[in-house]
Amino acid sequence: MTTATPKAKLTTRGSRASVKNVYNVIDLFCGTGGLSHGMEQQSSRFRTVGAIDLLQDAADTTAANSKWAEVLCGDIREIRPSTMARKLGTKDVAVIVGGPPCQGFSSLRPFRGSNDDDPRN
Repeated sequence: MTTATPKAKLTTRGSRASVKNVYNVIDLFCGTGGLSHGMEQQSSRFRTVGAIDLLQDAADTTAANSKWAEVLCGDIREIRPSTMARKLGTKDVAVIVGGPPCQGFSSLRPFRGSNDDDPRN
């Protein structure tokens, strides 16, 4: 397991830090962080504080694009809850989201066409 490093920590935010009733989010199977990013774009009350993905490139992208998240890269079945708790410190988590795998449906893959049997879906 490796840890991706975000650009900034939770304590270094400016305007959003004053928002009341902030809901801390953990994004499981985060991919590039689109689901939690969408939540943050919808409301300044959502703040992604943690994320986990199996693929290093995806975890690195989430870390680069996230303002607050502690991003872990590894198999979620092997990441101990105590490891995530240590990363989060005293931050309470109000929302847990998880994105389904979608690589088989991506238009960025080298072939085109739907493949419902792709094992990554």
